[in-house]
Amino acid sequence: MQQLPPELLQLIFAHEHPASVLRLARLCRSAYTAIAHDEHFATANLCAWGVADHPAFPAKYHDSQLADTVRCSLFFVWPPMFRLAFAKGFPATSLRWSDLKSVIMLPEALGSFQHLHHLKIVDCSFVGSLPGQIGNLVTLKHLLIHKTRLSGRIPDALGNLSNLEVLQLSGNRFSGQIPDGLFCRMSKLEILNLDDNQFTGASTIYFHNG
Repeated sequence: MQQLPPELLQLIFAHEHPASVLRLARLCRSAYTAIAHDEHFATANLCAWGVADHPAFPAKYHDSQLADTVRCSLFFVWPPMFRLAFAKGFPATSLRWSDLKSVIMLPEALGSFQHLHHLKIVDCSFVGSLPGQIGNLVTLKHLLIHKTRLSGRIPDALGNLSNLEVLQLSGNRFSGQIPDGLFCRMSKLEILNLDDNQFTGASTIYFHNG
């Protein structure tokens, strides 16, 4: 398999379930690298195998909302290019991750969910910082990140979310100074809650403009 050109490997595995592609990593690292890190292959593979259509999943997961939940959980075990391809092709306007207990970092591909109006991340064991790519989600109206292990400074890019009406980042481990002018472009903001973090010079940050 190591002797096969990447183009042929991609053709062979394009219609395999993404889980099979991941298993390939244990069999042949070079072959896996040739296909799993190519965005065009990842897009074709995910289009060919929507998780909801796979017979390994119970019929209850064929409901579109539940199917999206399943796929979004798998999002974190896919290689970076699969994450990117999935995010770019995700058609829904709402995304929720909850009760995910794997200790992982939020990937940069988070900023590629182009159609989101609502993003909720609740009771998850995410660590590290909030990626600056979140500032690409310019259609967001509601952003809720609650009870995670996310830490560090809030990225300046969060200020790009000019359509936000609700911003709740309570119950995390964010620290440092809140960026100057963070809320200047958030003219539609009605609810803000940054409580229960570790910000410098602020113990309570909450308002409701209703």
